[in-house]
Amino acid sequence: MLEMLLSYWWAALAIVGVAAYFAVRFLATRKFDSMVQDVLSEAQTGFSRGNVEVHSVKAAGTVKVQDETAILYHIDATITPSVDDVEWRGTDLFLRGIDGDPNQIGDVMTVKQWKGESFEQIKNGTQLSGTQRLLLSMRFAGSPGKVRFNFNFANFGQVFQLPEVEIAV
Repeated sequence: MLEMLLSYWWAALAIVGVAAYFAVRFLATRKFDSMVQDVLSEAQTGFSRGNVEVHSVKAAGTVKVQDETAILYHIDATITPSVDDVEWRGTDLFLRGIDGDPNQIGDVMTVKQWKGESFEQIKNGTQLSGTQRLLLSMRFAGSPGKVRFNFNFANFGQVFQLPEVEIAV
């Protein structure tokens, strides 16, 4: 038996090597998944329990995006993060349909900030802090329906209805 083990030591070494490979791979995958969850959780903390007060939603027409038609909306909303001191950008917001259709998504094109009496254009990368009233010009792909705001893939605020586009005859 010992003679057979000594003559086939390379087979035992190969088996131990394969087992070690799968053990290290398993542990690395678990560690990576844990790190991703921590980063995503930290990124979503500022908005996951936030709120949105939608003042008005107006369909402003349609735009072509890579041979598809998207609906342009102007959404007047007050965005309230769940953490007051979190810094965020208006262009990081997006809309997501609640029906589960992955094609129902809307992104921000321009952002205007409320300055007491009117909205003023701000740069797309402007850092905002705390509660802000914004006028968002968003293009929405898919059919209008019930949507919700998202920030870093965290849903927040109330569900609201996007209106249909009125076609001029």
